[in-house]
Amino acid sequence: MNNRLAIKMKEVMGKYGALLKFYSHFRNDNVFQDNISNFHLIFQHRDSLCPLDQDIERIINAYQKSRTDMTEPAKYDASNEWLPIYRKYLGTIIDALSRSDIQNVKKLYKNSFREELNNGLAGLPANMKKRYMGSKVAFIDKVWFIQDAVYRLRHLEALGHVK
Repeated sequence: MNNRLAIKMKEVMGKYGALLKFYSHFRNDNVFQDNISNFHLIFQHRDSLCPLDQDIERIINAYQKSRTDMTEPAKYDASNEWLPIYRKYLGTIIDALSRSDIQNVKKLYKNSFREELNNGLAGLPANMKKRYMGSKVAFIDKVWFIQDAVYRLRHLEALGHVK
């Protein structure tokens, strides 16, 4: 078996194994079940919760102030190994913030978890657009998404941060 195929098989088996383990853990959780039943609503009506222009202006001003207030830029800049990653996933938002492009920043933030600028923040796959922005979301990806969110919610509740 070639190496790429072996890696892909391990990835798929790991994903399905984790899915089964956590599905049995959450199958009686009301929040989990409600979100599985209504998953289509998560990505519908994306424009209904849109940040206000004044909030976007505050974000832009804070970003630009942070860039000019750095007395020692070399101390704050990312190391060379991180630059390609930042450029790949954060390039669109950095560019929009640098240009004070309110409409583009607004567009990116209103679809925050569906944009590449948040890859890695929620522990979900780096290919969110492919998995969740297509015409039909696979059941395993729905379960994966909801399990991750409910797991984090239950963890925050256990720590006393959410009631």
